[in-house]
Formats: sequence, C-alpha cells, structure tokens
Amino acid sequence: MDTLRLQMVGFNRALLLVLSCLSLGLLASPALAQQADSKPYPECTRAPTEGDVQAAKGAFQAGQAAFKEADYSRSILYWEDAYRRDCTAHPLLLNLATAYELSGNKAQAIAALQTYLVRRSDAPDADQITRRIEVLKRQLEESQRPAQPQPKAAPPAPAPAPEAAQASSTTSAVPVADSGPKRPIWPLIVAGAGGAVAVVGITVWSRAGADVKAVEKKCPSRQNCSAQNASDGNAARGRQTVGGVTAVVGLAVAAGGTAWYFLAPPPDANVAGASFVPLVFPGFAGATLSARF
Repeated sequence: MDTLRLQMVGFNRALLLVLSCLSLGLLASPALAQQADSKPYPECTRAPTEGDVQAAKGAFQAGQAAFKEADYSRSILYWEDAYRRDCTAHPLLLNLATAYELSGNKAQAIAALQTYLVRRSDAPDADQITRRIEVLKRQLEESQRPAQPQPKAAPPAPAPAPEAAQASSTTSAVPVADSGPKRPIWPLIVAGAGGAVAVVGITVWSRAGADVKAVEKKCPSRQNCSAQNASDGNAARGRQTVGGVTAVVGLAVAAGGTAWYFLAPPPDANVAGASFVPLVFPGFAGATLSARF
C-alpha cells in the first residue's frame, strides 16, 4: 500500500513537471519564432580574394535587378551571397536591411543594421541608422501585441414609419430661390480694360505737363530759346496730347462697358430687346444700339 502511494506521488510530480514545461514552451514560442526570424552575421576574419570580389559584384548586380522587380526574397539571397563572399563590403548590410524590411522581416533588418554599426563605427550616418533601428523595434513590438477587441457597434436606429418618413422629407426640404440668368462677365472686362487705359493716359498727361512747365521755366517768353529747350518743349506737349487722348478713350471704353453690363439682357433670356455693344477702333470709342430677336 505504501509503495503504491509513493508511485502515485511520483506520477503526479512528473505530470506537473510535464505540464510546466508545456506552458513555458507556449509562452516562449513567440520569442523563439522571433529568434528564428533573425540570424547573426558571422565574424569577418579574412580578406576577400580577387575571385571573391568579382563573384560578390556579380551577386550584387543580380540582387539589384531582383530588387528593382520587387522580388525581395531573391534579392536577399543574392546580397547575402555577395556579403558572404566579401564581408568587407559593409554597405551591403544597408541594402539587406531595406530588403528584409520590405519583405516583412523586421527582426533581420534590425540585425543587419546593428551589424553595420558595429563594423562601421565611423559611419557618418550612424545617428540616422540608430533612429531607424528604434523605429523598427517599436513596429516589431506593436506587431507582436495581441489585437485589442473592437468595441461593438451600436444597433442601427429603427426606420421611421412610411408616413413619418414622408412628412419628414416634406418639411425638411428647403426651396432654393431661382437667382435667374446671370449677366455676362465680358462687359466688366471691357470696362476694366478701359479704366486701365484711362489711368495710363492720365499718368502720361500728368508727367508731360510737368515737363512742359519745366521747359517754360527755362524759357518763359518762348523766344530766343535754345534748340534743346524747344525740342524738349515740343516733345513734352506731344506726350501731353497723346496722354490726354488716351485718357479720354479709356474713360469712354470704361463707360461703354459699364453701360453694356447693366443694359444688355442675360445671354439665356429668349426675349426681344435692345442692348448696347461697345465699339472700339483706333481713334474712336463709343457704343451702338443693337436689337435682338
């Protein structure tokens, strides 16, 4: 009887030990899977031969072609082979890190970047690569967290009765007032152009008047004046005349465009009527009355 009891106690202890090992294995499975995804790079203890360098260059070019085709798994195979042949080509680790990251293996990308920092302690981009490693580690931790349960969506509100829905749509409809046909914009453009021409003409007329006064101060009697003063005075009076004519023409065009805008019917109004159409020719500006049916 005592022997049987001792055997039962031993069996229970063995069963507890097995269950404990299974539970520890289940808990450690994500970490083991992660360790399986990343592998350390062997130490670089020998200098590559000329044949190794040429073979590494060929593998690098093949991996680059695969990378451009977005075949990251094949590019990783070629670049790993290139780095195995020439372990002094440390920039290959940066290429490998990018390919591993794009293929979803962030753990091996971190391993490649960390190896690069160890073997290139004087790398000018060490700070940037360190920040990249930190970002990849955060992304890796977030991907390993269990998914949070999504909050349940609120049940949809019951649909209103047909009568209530019809009344709601009727009372909520807001009538939009018809603003009527729009007036054309061209008259305003013509009026604006005329105003600009008038401003230019007034400016020329004003400056030419100042030049005329300056010449008159030099030769007030307009007799026995020097040839230069006479030439300057005549040129200033000519500019003054041109500026005045230009200002008058611009004002006329602006007035015609304004009248055209307010008196012309909208373009889609199919009624008979009369409208003002501005006429602008060299040396003439005005408006004519045209009928439309």
